[in-house]
Amino acid sequence: MTLPMQPGGKRSVFFEHEAMDHLMAMVIELATQLSITRERLFALESVMNDTDPSFVEKIEKWEPDPTQADSLVDMRQTILAELFRTLEIIRPGPSDEEVVRKSS
Repeated sequence: MTLPMQPGGKRSVFFEHEAMDHLMAMVIELATQLSITRERLFALESVMNDTDPSFVEKIEKWEPDPTQADSLVDMRQTILAELFRTLEIIRPGPSDEEVVRKSS
């Protein structure tokens, strides 16, 4: 069984301004990704340090080869896409004409 990756139904609204809801969703997504990454990195370093005490030092000195550099670029783009996906489901805002009328 696979779960759909796109949210279904209406988004919850917590703040008066919809932009704040989107900003909070992005912050929560970023915090979640960072937390998961830190836990996995901690586990990896702990396991590897048990077998090779110079492991962390080797990581600090590591430089990616061209293929790895390309993979890192792809990973960054994926993270940004996930972070900003909330902006893809924004309801259409007022037209320019409505904004001008309201400010007059």
